[in-house]
Amino acid sequence: MKNKLQLEGSIADIFDAEFGDYDSNIQFYIDLIEGDKILDLSCGTGRTIIPLSQQGFDCVGLDSSRTLLNHATEKAGMLPITFVLGDMRRFDLHQRFDLILLTGHTFQSFATISEQQRMLRCVRRHLNADGLFVFQMQNLTAALMHGDSSYAFWHAFKDKQGQKIKVFGKRQYDSDDSTLTYRIKRSGQMGDSFSEMRLLLTPLDDVVEALQNEGMEVVHLFSDYQRSPHWKEADNIIVVARILLD
Repeated sequence: MKNKLQLEGSIADIFDAEFGDYDSNIQFYIDLIEGDKILDLSCGTGRTIIPLSQQGFDCVGLDSSRTLLNHATEKAGMLPITFVLGDMRRFDLHQRFDLILLTGHTFQSFATISEQQRMLRCVRRHLNADGLFVFQMQNLTAALMHGDSSYAFWHAFKDKQGQKIKVFGKRQYDSDDSTLTYRIKRSGQMGDSFSEMRLLLTPLDDVVEALQNEGMEVVHLFSDYQRSPHWKEADNIIVVARILLD
């Protein structure tokens, strides 16, 4: 695929322009936490960890991208957030947290189940005894299995120079390896730009088992950040887990 569209701004600027500077689901996390220490895995540009720090929580953000962390640090200003360059599958911060977050569909961005398992192992080591781990998954619904034959309009945003960008997407599910591939087109006055995102759609029962294998259990399943109960055809699954009780 040939990219013609040149978006104005850095990768981090474009990410914030498309998805917003700050996460709109902050109250969901505030209502869950008992304590004040929060770890945001794959914190990106700080969309979640910065507003949580503004609420007075003791916050750490970890990401594998130095570019995104530098942008997050600049956005955070004088807020007392610790940003760490690291890999979610192999990190050791020598401290425990009351709440660990993995936002978006990052849990499903790992290429293999074993990589998901290694990440869960790290999470378990960093949770306080009564701490919670929250992550989001794309739910494998009947609609997703059918896929899309053509691009559908998703949303629009303006880049750093005020250029309006329309975002379109289509998807294809591969039952052989349980992967969902999104093909994304961003269109502006100067042409089109294309990208792909692949998710490993591990079945919920397998995720529950993986958590149990690492000494954790599910305490809540929601279909959105308004705490609607999980149901089988919901687009998303919000998983809230904790350390297994003796």
